[in-house]
Amino acid sequence: MRQLADFAAVHVVDLVGQIELRQAQGFAAAAAAMVESRDSGRMVVVEQLVATMMASQRQLILQLRESDESSQQDALAGIAVGTPLAIMILLLSTLLIHQRIGGPLRRLRESTARIAGGDLEYRITIEHADEIGAVAAGLNRMTESLGHQHEILEQARLDLGASNVQLVARGTELESRGLIIELLGKMAHRLQSCENEDEFADVVGRFAPQIVGDMPGALCLLANSRNRLAIASSWGNPALSHDFAPSECWALRRGQLHYVRDSAHEMVCQHVDHAKAPIYRCLPLIAQGDVVGLLYLESAHQDILADAQRLEAMAENIALALANFRLRRALRDQSIRDSVTGLFNRRYIEEAMEIDIARAVRAGQSIGMVMVDVDHFKQFNDTFGHDGGDAVLRAVAQLLGTSVRKGDMACRYGGEEFLLVLAGSDLVNAEIRANAIREGVKQLVVHNAGRNLGQITVSAGVAAFPVHGDDLRILITAADRALYRAKAAGRDRVFLAEMPTAAAAE
Repeated sequence: MRQLADFAAVHVVDLVGQIELRQAQGFAAAAAAMVESRDSGRMVVVEQLVATMMASQRQLILQLRESDESSQQDALAGIAVGTPLAIMILLLSTLLIHQRIGGPLRRLRESTARIAGGDLEYRITIEHADEIGAVAAGLNRMTESLGHQHEILEQARLDLGASNVQLVARGTELESRGLIIELLGKMAHRLQSCENEDEFADVVGRFAPQIVGDMPGALCLLANSRNRLAIASSWGNPALSHDFAPSECWALRRGQLHYVRDSAHEMVCQHVDHAKAPIYRCLPLIAQGDVVGLLYLESAHQDILADAQRLEAMAENIALALANFRLRRALRDQSIRDSVTGLFNRRYIEEAMEIDIARAVRAGQSIGMVMVDVDHFKQFNDTFGHDGGDAVLRAVAQLLGTSVRKGDMACRYGGEEFLLVLAGSDLVNAEIRANAIREGVKQLVVHNAGRNLGQITVSAGVAAFPVHGDDLRILITAADRALYRAKAAGRDRVFLAEMPTAAAAE
């Protein structure tokens, strides 16, 4: 009887499992489990036990028949009482098995569903140290491992998000730097093509706001005298209003960047308006060890001016371009200008006149030409030395330079001779201007080494295109002959070139 009850308990567990399997996975899975349970041989053993019990009952009945009637009745009563008792024991065992196994399995299923729903903090309560308790402990360990893996994945997701933000920021920064580099390249290319400092300052004034953003600023260029800085270009209304001396700027004094973050505790340059007292930078423009100017930038926010790399790159580009521009200009001036007087030299005027004559031919205009010579120049050299003679030449050259209009040209032709090319002037106007120059020279007062060099006079010869010819050499020869006639007539006078017919008659 005990063995049959044990087999009955196992069978009940199988039935509960098959029912739950039917609910979870369907009929096919439950049927397969039933077949597997049947094939396990357990039912064969149960059938054998039942057969054995029935055989024992039949043997007991036969024995009771052979006993007396009272014993038979007692045996039958025992059988009648024993059989229901066995059935009650079987039912009670089944109920106990269901309570011991069915309840924990149901709670195990509910816990599994909760964990599957994402509650990785939940843990199954282990009630008994049996197979179901072992399964629950395994599920708890699995849930703990899943929770740990989830934390790792979540941290990886956060790290990936932070990395993505950094990459986006880095990409934006690289894009901004690429734009700045492109702007610096464009600015440098245009600065290399400038013909004068006005164009140079205009290029900086246009590109600087694009490079530095909304920071007001100014480009200050050091004069040739090196004692003043002029504001060549400005943008955004900076706190600079006038030219200033190099000594007024701390950056130029020290030859390095001067960055003022707090005007109350730092030295503010004298060229900055103290009433505004902005946060500003003074970046000296230094090329090949020589200061050529100053880049001034200001802002209301320190973080903007803190981008030193961008600002220094711009200052370096401007300084190198300015140094190259001034070097090119100096070399060009040396090739086309006279070193003593600063006027154009003979080679330049001869090349330029060919263009002027061609232009005058197309426009039907005339060109006046005046050859000027300093009277008694040798006496100045003999009396005051070559320094005195050079002072006379410079004084006359300065007067000639201020006497010509835009489009006219004045040059030192050689020695103490000067040549004026007056665009659009006929012979009459050229003579009038030559006499005005002669009178102006007589008013000059020239000193050298503390001595007055005395009165200076000039003689002049005047010719004109096309009256005296259409070739440069013919015109210069005509003006030069008129000059010698003026000198021969007593100097300090202006003579007109003779007409070609008269010259041919001679």
